[in-house]
Amino acid sequence: MHGYIEHLGIMAGNTRILAEWYQSVLGFTILVEIPGEAPTFLLRQAGGGAFLEIMPKSDECSMPDSSGKSFMHIALRVENFDAALEGLRSLQIPIEKIKSAPGNAQLAFFRDPEGNLLQFVYRAGEPEWLS
Repeated sequence: MHGYIEHLGIMAGNTRILAEWYQSVLGFTILVEIPGEAPTFLLRQAGGGAFLEIMPKSDECSMPDSSGKSFMHIALRVENFDAALEGLRSLQIPIEKIKSAPGNAQLAFFRDPEGNLLQFVYRAGEPEWLS
């Protein structure tokens, strides 16, 4: 059975603040706001691809053991690495680490307001294994 990534679910203490952060800092668009005491948000970046579901930590759909983080990071590809870093710095978002990686890539790690690790990825050209 094969599939593709439809969305990533992120649990948040304050869903509205986190959704607005992804919107204002990373350019996501809020597609849907599902009402509730703490609303759930569905967001997507321009260009399509997988979307984010930001749900309350107390969501009844969450698994019993989902109180801990279950993924390492979300990688976001950028066209201009220096401009992306400058954007973070201008918003006073700490950059935890910058490094080079295989595939002629540059990586920068930072966190969202809930502490989830994010990564900007810049690739000068498309590596063979991605085409």
